[in-house]
Amino acid sequence: ARRALQAEAVARERLAESQAVSKFMMGVFLSPDPARDGRTITVAETLDRAVTNLDRDLAAQPALRAQLQATLGRTYYALGIYREAIPLEEKLYDYYLKNLGMENTSTIYAMGQLAACYDKVGRRDEALKLREQALALCRKVNGPEHPNTIWAMISLANSYDAYAYENAGRRDEALKLREQVLALYRKVNGPEHPNTLMAMNNLANSYSHAGRKDEALKLREQVLALRRKVLGPEHPDTLMAMSNLADSYDEAGRKEEALKLREEVLMLYRKVLGPEHPDTLIWMGDLVTSYDEAGRKEEALKLREELLALDRKVLGPEHPHTLLAMNNLADAYIAADRKDEALKLREDALA
Repeated sequence: ARRALQAEAVARERLAESQAVSKFMMGVFLSPDPARDGRTITVAETLDRAVTNLDRDLAAQPALRAQLQATLGRTYYALGIYREAIPLEEKLYDYYLKNLGMENTSTIYAMGQLAACYDKVGRRDEALKLREQALALCRKVNGPEHPNTIWAMISLANSYDAYAYENAGRRDEALKLREQVLALYRKVNGPEHPNTLMAMNNLANSYSHAGRKDEALKLREQVLALRRKVLGPEHPDTLMAMSNLADSYDEAGRKEEALKLREEVLMLYRKVLGPEHPDTLIWMGDLVTSYDEAGRKEEALKLREELLALDRKVLGPEHPHTLLAMNNLADAYIAADRKDEALKLREDALA
């Protein structure tokens, strides 16, 4: 009987929470202007209105408000609206810290989310400090092999990398952490798990940055073989592995292999992501470099013309990548003795 009464109380509490969330969300999605077409209201506007309503509508339910703050913060982050996410993540972290304590898993998770937002807006010192705290707490609370602990190691390595140009020692710390992450993922998840392959890829990047080119190349060959096997030949992560290996071949002077791989990568990106996807445009630029190095100037020039047209369409005429594409095409026109076209492009780019 006692258990039945407790279950009934919990059910009433859950129902009240559900009704409060439903009421709140209906208020958020009501048009702020009845005369306005609801299809023109943006997601960002809706999120802003939700944040404004939170304190007013859920003042008496702080735990529920915290849950919604977490959801709204993550949504802002997913949309790339990082500055608006920060106040929500700060409030959430403060709430968990005050009510649950420093060593609670929800507090540690909120700490990591806040650090990620700080990192995105350039507040690197704050992000680094939080990530160091989060890793120490994860190791203490969850143990060294818990997925959250390993993810905290990855995040901290990323923060160390951000300081690499100012402090080379930080890059060494990042590399060391990534070696530990790979060893842990191999032990916990096995050698072919996607997380293990991601860790191999990240470590190869660290080796490349540290000038350990042979180790980077060897690891990238393994990553590509495993991603083709586990994820398939057309998975975006497989295409990224192909591109990274092409960079290693290029650095090792194996230009023909790099060119061949870049042609294959571009073909697959066009198929999988479409000809106008921003990543497709990046790999077009990489293939142009290989064509130039191989002396295939006409193919390089033609691809530069295609790339500029797509940059203008996809990114807009004033995007930095578009301006770079204009200057690069102008260089190609000069090399082809098409100086009038080069001059016009340079004038447009300067304007």
